[in-house]
Amino acid sequence: MPIATVFRIFLILLAGVIASSSVRAEDKGSIVIYSLDIEGLIGNSKGSKYNTLLDRVSRETGLNIILKAYPGNRLMREFEKSHGACLFPDYRAPEGQGFIFTVPFNQALGHLVTLKKDNGEPLRGIDGLRVGIVNGYGYDFTGLDKAASLVGVETERQNLNLLLFGRVEAILSYFPDLPLVATAEEMDQLIFDEKKPVFTAPERFACVDTPENRRFLKQFDAVVARLYESGELRDILSPFFYGLPEQDRAH
Repeated sequence: MPIATVFRIFLILLAGVIASSSVRAEDKGSIVIYSLDIEGLIGNSKGSKYNTLLDRVSRETGLNIILKAYPGNRLMREFEKSHGACLFPDYRAPEGQGFIFTVPFNQALGHLVTLKKDNGEPLRGIDGLRVGIVNGYGYDFTGLDKAASLVGVETERQNLNLLLFGRVEAILSYFPDLPLVATAEEMDQLIFDEKKPVFTAPERFACVDTPENRRFLKQFDAVVARLYESGELRDILSPFFYGLPEQDRAH
């Protein structure tokens, strides 16, 4: 093999080692959270609601919190490369492994959504329908096998487009995800049972059980409790704060 080729290979390998070392150095001593990239809620878009909450926790505790957001199909591949990190949503935490959880800081509501022009009242089930879903989201609360067909996309915005453009008859959507990406005019075209979501779950972070993460959870929970009692938690997440589960309300 020519010396020039060997040298180029050496430089490529060296660059990889340096990049890997810099990532480890950045993460060392930090709380690293791997998350779905959900527009407006958490991830790479500026002003995302849960990013703002994490920034507040970071300021009050002095913790360096690093958020790494990925599409649904990539999230777990990246998380599995990590060591001792946290994860959002918490339902993505692998079963049978040692995870600990923060207190809830909001609730996620699941709704079966369709168009007003096609249905005069909310749908009661997905039986026999073409249904849109977001890849990587959890839908254990409903029997997806009852649908005539499923169309999977990468974001809630794409899911909404499926419905608006007539590619599906209904979509399963999480709130606040959907209202964060839809315009007011688009929301006016939709119909769902606001009083009876098909699913309700606490929003919280799951962390690998380590001494560092136990300290993080204690500090995170204390900040959320203060924000909830003062009303600031509602202000930070407004207008997409859906309350806390009754049994898990911070005190």
